[in-house]
Amino acid sequence: MKTIHQTPYRRLVGELRHARVGSGLTQAEAGRLIGHSRQWVSKIESSEIRLDVLQLVQLFQLYGLKAHDLVRGLGEEP
Repeated sequence: MKTIHQTPYRRLVGELRHARVGSGLTQAEAGRLIGHSRQWVSKIESSEIRLDVLQLVQLFQLYGLKAHDLVRGLGEEP
């Protein structure tokens, strides 16, 4: 199974979406602030495309997240 469909990855993008909404940003605003489109953010949040490490870091910074807080529990099942 591709990692994009695995539970830990879906949990990660769910947390990213939650953080975006919590920071008061729309998908369009978030995309614009890091040089992408609203559609790109939507595809990330719906697991249509996979984030690379640098994109993940950009989103962490934009949403005020600490990487270790989100990544720490990814290997654990809910």
